Amino acid sequence: MNQTGIVKKVKGNMATVSFVRSEACASCRACSFGQKEELEVDILNSLEAKTGDLVDVQLHSEKIVKASAILYMFPALAFVLGLWIAPKIHSALSLNIGSDGFSMLLAIILMGIALIIIKLTDKKRIDTGEFTPVMLEIVASTQKDQ
Repeated sequence: MNQTGIVKKVKGNMATVSFVRSEACASCRACSFGQKEELEVDILNSLEAKTGDLVDVQLHSEKIVKASAILYMFPALAFVLGLWIAPKIHSALSLNIGSDGFSMLLAIILMGIALIIIKLTDKKRIDTGEFTPVMLEIVASTQKDQ
């Protein structure tokens, strides 16, 4: 999916690009972009765009879905796993706390571990650029031809 945005700020080799929500984004809801009128994203300024330039940026739809699945599904599955295995562990260990409380505690702990794993592996995903939008072209420049 390609989006056209305006460069709001340039700092070093990074540009902050602002996008206005399209109709497709309004119905998708895969990310928070569908809930806001405008979204700002920091991307590599590979085209040396200047503040105010209009740029085309490629956002891979399948990558957005994959990132959403990692961020939402992995912790949810860990939580459900905790609820599922807690009664078995509780009965095997004959714990002095209630089964329901233990189930909730284990589910929250496993969900927390899943979130920590996501955070620890986030740098690797950022370094590979797997989920990073790419600047394709400068559609309109604020620079006047000399």
